[in-house]
Amino acid sequence: MIRLFSALHLGFPLIYVLSTAVVFDIPPSKVAAFVLTPLFLLVTAAALVAGFALREMRRWAWHATLVSCGLIIYCNTILILNYSASHQQAIAFLVSNAVALGIAYQVTRELRVPYLLPRIRWWETNPAFRLDAPVMLTSKDQGGGVRAWEGRIMDFSGRGCFIKMRDLPPEDVSVEVRFTLLGKDYRVSGTVVWTTETGVTHPRGAGVKFDRADRQLRRDLRQLSGKLRELANLGGESQNL
Repeated sequence: MIRLFSALHLGFPLIYVLSTAVVFDIPPSKVAAFVLTPLFLLVTAAALVAGFALREMRRWAWHATLVSCGLIIYCNTILILNYSASHQQAIAFLVSNAVALGIAYQVTRELRVPYLLPRIRWWETNPAFRLDAPVMLTSKDQGGGVRAWEGRIMDFSGRGCFIKMRDLPPEDVSVEVRFTLLGKDYRVSGTVVWTTETGVTHPRGAGVKFDRADRQLRRDLRQLSGKLRELANLGGESQNL
């Protein structure tokens, strides 16, 4: 899903021009005039930045996506008021904005928790179910040695996890993540994308983004994420997995 949103943002100039020309029924001459406006160039720049951030899973990807979607909604408003010749302007406006809001919502669900933002709002998860599994992080230093950190996985998705830790690894370091969940051992390479001190809405820990693994491992991680989500939705007792 995130890869799709990244592609949509990176292809924004062509995708947006073609889709809005059809949906808003904008004449070709007006399309050309709009493409040359500072507003379109600004929205395009914001979309490309968001697409890059989503593709690389930058810590600020969520913020960039919200800015991009907000500018797109504003751009839709300008198109409706000044360029559209559609007889169904209200429907076109609602549909186009619903798409932008849907993307923002899905990115929020996928990225804000667990590993891109250090503000885990516990009331958004089932209070009867807490993921709390031991994990070991290892990383090779420049001298050829191996550094290790222990922690507990508190939140998990197929693309990363949040780990509660006492000793924090440095940001942007490459690590191997070893853990056992639902009776199966996993070894996944990843990158520490942020660390955070203890706060009201989050414990002391680190967010790890999993690197692009082979197809089978990606499938296993997605299936594991789905099973954990099902367990949380069932409202079972809090447990260590």
